[in-house]
Amino acid sequence: MENARQISQKLMPPLLQNHGLSVAMEDYLSRLAKTSEVNFCFESTGKFASNPNDYEIFRILQEFANNIIRHGNASHCTVRIAAEESDLCVEIIDDGTKFDFWALSSSSRGAGISNIVSRLNVAKAGLQQIEVLSGNHFILTANRIRC
Repeated sequence: MENARQISQKLMPPLLQNHGLSVAMEDYLSRLAKTSEVNFCFESTGKFASNPNDYEIFRILQEFANNIIRHGNASHCTVRIAAEESDLCVEIIDDGTKFDFWALSSSSRGAGISNIVSRLNVAKAGLQQIEVLSGNHFILTANRIRC
């Protein structure tokens, strides 16, 4: 029974369903910071009404965070999320190993990067990688679907 509950929570975290994207992201990153070598910092601004795209955005963040922990050699990662009535912006900034997301997405055989690309398409979201001297800086943008 406990395994079924864990699987269910991984599929649709109760915090995401009950309290929205910002609360779920903050909780997830807080738990990761306690169990990994990466110091995750979370910042949030705006109003976060429930939105059908939240699930996809949350899963994209999870995949980025897992990749940062597994492959990034990062010690610090900041995630900023800002919401307005019709727009959402998520910034992911880390001090880890620099890489080119889009080049890797066309050559990687791993599921992580392709899952991110697939979820970006489902959410009709954009992902921009900002050129930085060290580490990585990504900006995810999505239109909020009006319910």
